[in-house]
Amino acid sequence: MLASEGAFPIYPSLASIDNCNFARDTIWSSDAVGYEKSFISEATDLEIESTAYDCLIASHCLEHIANPIKALLEWNRVLRPNGLMLLILPNRDFTFDWRRHITPLEHMIRDYELGTQESDLTHLEEVLSLHDLSRDPGAGTEEHFRQRCFENLRFRAMHHHVFSPQTVIEILRYADFGMVRQDVLQINIFTLARKGLR
Repeated sequence: MLASEGAFPIYPSLASIDNCNFARDTIWSSDAVGYEKSFISEATDLEIESTAYDCLIASHCLEHIANPIKALLEWNRVLRPNGLMLLILPNRDFTFDWRRHITPLEHMIRDYELGTQESDLTHLEEVLSLHDLSRDPGAGTEEHFRQRCFENLRFRAMHHHVFSPQTVIEILRYADFGMVRQDVLQINIFTLARKGLR
């Protein structure tokens, strides 16, 4: 998607790329080859110095975070003034979340104010009842998916929140980002935002 042959070929324009993951082993990848540095850290507490990066890419990450505003504020912190962030989120209508309602900004603000932690399972019943397994072949059987959701703190595969292009803009504004550009390409909502540009 971001490599030279992808829809948004930005990787060739970057001098170096670092990687951050929540654990050394994940269900999607444990391979950190090719990165300048690799951090194992929570997205809401990066343990990276402030203003360390010119740009940040978060691809299919924010929906897995129980407290997305806390994460966005943390990502804002590690960006230099006027730094850019490319945020890629799933477009609900083309994914297994199509039956779920869009999460309103007010709900995500409440999560932030309450200090919601990654162990939170508030959305578990909604996910279990509305997740379309026919659109998620990697999730396995219904029982396997259910077990993985109950162990979400370990796997981080559950989508806590469901975004629309408009709620992406709203949450970015709340976290002191301004939208530079947004493109919706079927399964993906691509949003390029700039720190401090509201």
